[in-house]
Amino acid sequence: MSLHAEATRDLLAELVRSFPGLHVQELARQAGMSKQLAGYHLRLLVQDGRLQELRDRDHLRYFTLDEAGMTNEDRGIIVLLRQPHLLNLMLILLETKAATNGDLAEATGLSKSTVSHHVAHLVGAGAVQSTRNGLGFELADPRLVRRMLLRWQPPTTITDKVADVWGRFYAAQRRPKRAE
Repeated sequence: MSLHAEATRDLLAELVRSFPGLHVQELARQAGMSKQLAGYHLRLLVQDGRLQELRDRDHLRYFTLDEAGMTNEDRGIIVLLRQPHLLNLMLILLETKAATNGDLAEATGLSKSTVSHHVAHLVGAGAVQSTRNGLGFELADPRLVRRMLLRWQPPTTITDKVADVWGRFYAAQRRPKRAE
């Protein structure tokens, strides 16, 4: 194998280690290479046992095999957090604790039908559930979502799309906790 090919694979493996759960197009964007070239090297990394693929609805997502302590549940949440609209909805639910479809539509600027589609995906994935009164939605495990966001941040190409709510999330993490 050429040094260039090995350097390309090392770069992609390091990107996956830093940002687990990205799909080939985002990894190619981060690495500054074509989607085809990234896809070729990612397939070889999977064949060599250096990376693992996980199929999400439309994409193959990549993870390292040696990520200590990452469970399948963690991987599932990370995959959701790598999608800008889903990340935005989950950040809003972290911030507000619960929200109706209309509240989420207003906060995101998306139509109610688009929000409903994304929320249905989050519910189906087990990340979001109906509130007890059935009138809104809440995160199924807010602590898990917060932990995943703090441990494996999305790249700026994703967080820039939800900059306002992302900034509020990080500002809230830096504030001292009040005793209750």
